[in-house]
Amino acid sequence: MSAYDPQMKIRLPAALHRKIAMEAEANLRSMNGEVVARLEASFETPSLEEFQALQKWTMDFMKVALEQAVEQVIAGGAADKDEDSRLLQRLADKASPSARTKADEGDRGKKSVKGRP
Repeated sequence: MSAYDPQMKIRLPAALHRKIAMEAEANLRSMNGEVVARLEASFETPSLEEFQALQKWTMDFMKVALEQAVEQVIAGGAADKDEDSRLLQRLADKASPSARTKADEGDRGKKSVKGRP
């Protein structure tokens, strides 16, 4: 920032002023620098629409990756069932929270076989 940057005078509640002062000190910058950094960061945050699009893309990607992993496990036969199970579990863990919840609900009440989940 330079001396030629536009200036703006604003009123802040005393509690907010104290918070900014404390955060500025913790971040080793002036109060003005703290406010500017926080304002700039607020504009860098993706919009709700951008976030939802990224979330959908991620879920679609994970679905395809999981389907491909299942196909590889099925095509690979029974060479290393433990490794296949671990791979499938890792992929399932990365699936959506609702998918994990549904899978967990399906597993409730089932007894595990020794050495298997």
